[in-house]
Amino acid sequence: MFCRSSWHNIPKLGRRWMSSLQGELAAYQQPLTKVTKLSSGMRVASQYTPDETVTVGVWIDAGSRFETKENNGTAHFLEHMAFKGTKRRSRIQLEQEIENMGGHLNAYTSREQTVYYAKCFKSDLRNGVDILADILQHSTLDQGHLDFERGVILREMEEVEKTTEEVIFDRLHLTAFHDSPLGYTILGPVENIQSITQQHLREYVKDNYLAERIVVAAAGPVDHSELVRNSEELFSHFRSGGGARKEEKPAFCGAELLYRSQEEGSLAHFAVGYEGVPWTHPDSLTFMVIQSIIGNYKKNEGLVPAKLSSNRCRSEPELY
Repeated sequence: MFCRSSWHNIPKLGRRWMSSLQGELAAYQQPLTKVTKLSSGMRVASQYTPDETVTVGVWIDAGSRFETKENNGTAHFLEHMAFKGTKRRSRIQLEQEIENMGGHLNAYTSREQTVYYAKCFKSDLRNGVDILADILQHSTLDQGHLDFERGVILREMEEVEKTTEEVIFDRLHLTAFHDSPLGYTILGPVENIQSITQQHLREYVKDNYLAERIVVAAAGPVDHSELVRNSEELFSHFRSGGGARKEEKPAFCGAELLYRSQEEGSLAHFAVGYEGVPWTHPDSLTFMVIQSIIGNYKKNEGLVPAKLSSNRCRSEPELY
């Protein structure tokens, strides 16, 4: 450890070497991630950290890019319906159980994935896994709740359309990928939200929530073998046989899309996307490093004038 004066006395080359060495040592000190593949094809991953709480989640290889024009918005709709009750737990029982654990249950949908996760104390790990397994395999998809959530999602869409950052990246995907599902919005169009049925939701689950496309991951004071046993037992209803997806590379279109505002003094917001590599490509990590270097901005520290409020680089597969 160097004090301020001694550190500045070290030549720049030496300081770079020390910084590099410290980074390498920090990397080696990270706990190993343990991964086990179950008989069904589902994968279970965990990383031990010395905490009192644990986060466990289910990552599903199913997002809006795997939808069609007819069912666009289904993945996101499913996320809303997951917390509305199961065959074992009503919506109120589910909420009370999470609250009594002092836990947190949430989910999100992206173009690539749908994710459900729970945060709880380490003693409640099995219960957290059980709740996730229940809402994903035994959700009732009640018609009353489905009709109610239509209004919730439409209001969410109104809020999204008021958020410049959300709008600009949705339009960027639309421009770059045109009719490819990667160009769809995650929420879907209004007409789909108003017409999605229980059958649409069940068919999407049947076609996409397959064991080989699911990862159960946990971080915290986790016993990996215990997590594997719980996952093997509680996620037994996901069928196998999905295998790897057969995906065609979406066509990347160089284009420009402009929306003009008549408001005086309004700011200009813009995003520029370049064709990149898929998540599974070896160079994807290189792109993430580049994104971190030039895609994050802090006042007086970034690469752009301080008058700009943000300078972000969106990292979606095939688009940087």
